[in-house]
Amino acid sequence: FTGEYETKVAVIALTKFLPHLLATDSPLSQIMVSDEEISLEGGRITRSTKAPQGPTMIPITVKIFKILVQEYGNVLEELEAEKNGGLSDEEDDVEDDEEDVEL
Repeated sequence: FTGEYETKVAVIALTKFLPHLLATDSPLSQIMVSDEEISLEGGRITRSTKAPQGPTMIPITVKIFKILVQEYGNVLEELEAEKNGGLSDEEDDVEDDEEDVEL
C-alpha cells in the first residue's frame, strides 16, 4: 500500500489483529516471517565483509509490532515537519544556518 488512506486502514487492521494474536493460543501466532537483517554493532557492513546468511525468521507478532512502531515513527516525523512549517529536519537545519549567516 502506498497511499495515506491505505496505510491508515492497514495500521488500524494490524492494531486490532495484534491483541488477538497475543491473547489467544491461535495457530496464526506460530507463523514465522522473514525480516531484514539488523546490525547491533553499529558499524557498516559491506558486501565484502558480510558473511552470507539466510533470511532471518521472526514470529509474525514481532513483525506486526515492528511495522506499527515504524508507522508511528513516520507519523511523528510528519507532525514534526508540520510543526516546522512543512520543512524536514535537514531543510530546517539549513534554513537555521542561513539565518545565522544573515545576522
